[in-house]
Amino acid sequence: MELEDYWADFNNSIATVAQTDGNYQYGAFLEVCAEKLADAQEVSDLVPSHFEGVGSGRRTIRLDGLVVDDADGSLVVLIGDYRETDRSERLTTSDAQKHFKAAQAFIEDAVSGRLIDVLEESSEAYRTALRIKRLMPTTTRIRFYLVTNSLMSERIKGFPPSKFGSTTASYHIWDIARFFQASIAANGREDLVVDLTKWLPDGLAALPGGSTEEGFSTYLAVLPGQVLADMYRQYGSRILEGNVRSFLSTKVKVNRGIRATLAQNPHQFLAFNNGLTCTASSVQVSTNGSSNLTALADLQIVNGGQTTASLATFARDNSEGSLDGVYVQVKLVVVQPEKYEALVPSIAKFANSQNAINDADFFSNSPYHRRLEDLSRRVLAPAPLGSQVETYWFYERARGQYANEKGQRSVAERRKFEAQNPRSQLIVKTDVAKYLLAWDQRPHDVGLGAQKGFVKFAAGAQTAWELKPDEINELYFKTLVAKAIVFSSARRRISQQPWYETGGYLGNLATYSVAKLAHSISNSVGTSALDFRKIWATQSLGEPVLLAIDSISEGVQSVFTSSKRGSQNVSEWAKKPECWEQVRELKITLPDSLADELVSLDDMHEAKVSARVVQKIDTGIEAQMRVLGIPALTWRAIRDSPEARSLLSPHDVAALKLVTGEVKGAVPEGFQVQRLLAVLNKAQEYGVIGES
Repeated sequence: MELEDYWADFNNSIATVAQTDGNYQYGAFLEVCAEKLADAQEVSDLVPSHFEGVGSGRRTIRLDGLVVDDADGSLVVLIGDYRETDRSERLTTSDAQKHFKAAQAFIEDAVSGRLIDVLEESSEAYRTALRIKRLMPTTTRIRFYLVTNSLMSERIKGFPPSKFGSTTASYHIWDIARFFQASIAANGREDLVVDLTKWLPDGLAALPGGSTEEGFSTYLAVLPGQVLADMYRQYGSRILEGNVRSFLSTKVKVNRGIRATLAQNPHQFLAFNNGLTCTASSVQVSTNGSSNLTALADLQIVNGGQTTASLATFARDNSEGSLDGVYVQVKLVVVQPEKYEALVPSIAKFANSQNAINDADFFSNSPYHRRLEDLSRRVLAPAPLGSQVETYWFYERARGQYANEKGQRSVAERRKFEAQNPRSQLIVKTDVAKYLLAWDQRPHDVGLGAQKGFVKFAAGAQTAWELKPDEINELYFKTLVAKAIVFSSARRRISQQPWYETGGYLGNLATYSVAKLAHSISNSVGTSALDFRKIWATQSLGEPVLLAIDSISEGVQSVFTSSKRGSQNVSEWAKKPECWEQVRELKITLPDSLADELVSLDDMHEAKVSARVVQKIDTGIEAQMRVLGIPALTWRAIRDSPEARSLLSPHDVAALKLVTGEVKGAVPEGFQVQRLLAVLNKAQEYGVIGES
């Protein structure tokens, strides 16, 4: 895909979001940008909320979103520049300065208290200003992000960091070219090169661990603690691998043991601490004859985030000692870009196997995700009313799949692809968590944000797969799509209500309304449930369900805006179980006509049993096809390997005869197929053959 094509696709995404949610174009633009910043692992859980007005000194004040990055405690401020034109325009230096100044003015007036004095207390802008005023005394870094669908002028050379009172402010411009580059990067992340000579003029002394044919090499090093703290202070959560960042979100305070060691025995830190495991896509080595590392591309800390954050916090709040004499051991794994998607999740998984992050380690290569991907490519959705075209709900297992599959086609083929796979029917991994958590009556977990909500969902989904993989079947996928339709319909319905404040926490309102709908049906009816098969068949919600959402959502709004809420900021309030408790206690009368949209629990159970049986048969056929698809030469290599004696049982040897050609015309079935797959896994684990 070329930049021009990406620009058209970018704007098409905005139009789709606006149409799907009943949102206005600028609000849809901000949502798309927030999603893409999250995809690039630049900013997570940013909730757009637009405000523009006149501040002190007749200055223009603007703000389009705000979030605190829990991993490094920085305040992230969003400001947008949207051009609704037929072709890409240029963002000039004066344009960028104007936008950054307007956002700065909002922050300044919020800190001074002026906005709190003049804004309506019920408005989202008031709550945002109040939050900024409370956060600023403990905020050491502000990150301003200007997002635009235009192309940044080549004359813009960047905006150097500045002082914002006692706080450091940095300025980042994400134009259409930068979004494009992030979308085609191997790991979805914008290029990041850490220049080690900034802190270590001669580079970092490292011991090469050798290279392999599997696409990675390793280095061992000892890094000064002050350098690590300075790197984290400069790059913040950008150098933390995604799941590590989520794990750290509630643990950013200095660990007591680490603080005690730093304060009392800094020279023993290297001996006491487990160190870091890091990945990079490439390294630069000193040219002065040494093997010192001078630069690291796409540095990610996949294990040791707690150590990193603790050192940085200790250095910032240094009243007990310094980081002189503190060193941290580092294992650096250099992964080729084309291998990143496959290898880095495994490196992160096994590096973190000793702590709680492993419970939520649920990456795109999981068989759960692969099953959903397969189902989404072969299960055609019925044509909605008024259309004759059957379509697919495209499940994006790995970031950028949709754009990649469309981009590699000709212009005519792209139109056909979009007709068969409408962007409005695109589902990404974090969407699955959102839809299923909401219907499982866990809206407060969704309120934590896309990434953290996914972590909450992942462990349970992994357990479900391990216990009953055949339940992840065609009915499961159709039910997932039906829940997606419920969610998107709720968003659209709420956005059209006269009481709805434009841009005001629409996602939270939809999530809690869906959760309350599920709660109301299960408690009011008892023996029935929403008929998801009917929703799938019609690809829409019946009017009785929409009327129920109308009543429920207005009740949810009252909880969100109540003076008795547990947090002044609605987004923060939506993260709390107490918020869900109040919504759950709402007295809602469901319309009598809703009975036509329900199905008995007995019918649901029968459908699930039938779907499991079909999936079990399909799984068996797929396993048999996989076994038969492996060349006899490979099976013979396993049988004849030196490790075979310890790996293979007599039953394994007997099964192997069916696929090595020793028994003519024989085809393995049932338990023989499972035994052969187990043999294959053992052979790969012990390095007898490579990964298939």
